[in-house]
Amino acid sequence: MSVPGAFLTIGFVSRFLFALIVEGIIAVGLVVAVYLGWSLSFDLRQVGHIPERCWIYDVDGNVYSRLYGENRILVNVNQISPLFKKALLAREDSRFYEHHGVDLVGVSRAFTSNLSHFTLLQGGSTITQQLARNSFDLGKRDLSRKILEAFMALRIEL
Repeated sequence: MSVPGAFLTIGFVSRFLFALIVEGIIAVGLVVAVYLGWSLSFDLRQVGHIPERCWIYDVDGNVYSRLYGENRILVNVNQISPLFKKALLAREDSRFYEHHGVDLVGVSRAFTSNLSHFTLLQGGSTITQQLARNSFDLGKRDLSRKILEAFMALRIEL
């Protein structure tokens, strides 16, 4: 005599969960393969070649105008105060020396904060991810770009 719902035996449930886990592993593997392949298409020799603003001078040598969308002036790392470097790391990537391009603690913190506030308050990007974003045109601000940034950061640091 069969009992209603008897098809939900322990064997069935365990096989279902096993199949679900295997499919999840395959899906994650495919995502990793796609983003790894995509990140390998970028030339890491371009890292740090971030465009500066173009300055136009008048005949007297005074700045007449500035062109280009970026507003930065490149300086030698020796020209930057050690205190400024420490402040930058404290503000932007406090765990800089504890990760290899992607800070999983920072990503988890940002994800939790954004989820609890139902908005994007925090990005969770490391300085290396910001370097990748600024060195290459990685597209619009979305989850796909964030994943690509992570793979690029790992390539840069490893």
